[in-house]
Amino acid sequence: PTIVAHQFFNDLRSENLRVVTRLCHEAIQPISSQGDETLFHTGDACTSMLFVERGDLTYIFRMHKQFRKKQEANSDSGGPSVEIISPRNRRRPSNPSASGDPPDEPPEVPISHGMWLSEAALWTVWEHCGELVAES
Repeated sequence: PTIVAHQFFNDLRSENLRVVTRLCHEAIQPISSQGDETLFHTGDACTSMLFVERGDLTYIFRMHKQFRKKQEANSDSGGPSVEIISPRNRRRPSNPSASGDPPDEPPEVPISHGMWLSEAALWTVWEHCGELVAES
């Protein structure tokens, strides 16, 4: 199954195949989408982890206004900045450019088969920090 690409679920399967089988039959629901459909928006409540079985999607990182203000304050004071790490290990800084201007476009990350999103929903109360758009 698609979920065993994630280390936690793979380890769980090794320890207790019955639990993973029950998860697949009772707790996992498919979601279908069409091209150019937005599956979630920044600030939407996130109540489930998503696994991609097929198709291509794009995750567009957009910070909440409250977080953006904190990010800008940290940047001005030389504090920490946020980095988006794409699935292909390319780092994409979300802090202002070297000129001090905010980036023109938010970072976009291609999402495809075998990848997952919104893992935080399993462990904590979470809100989406971007938009997920179906490409195909």
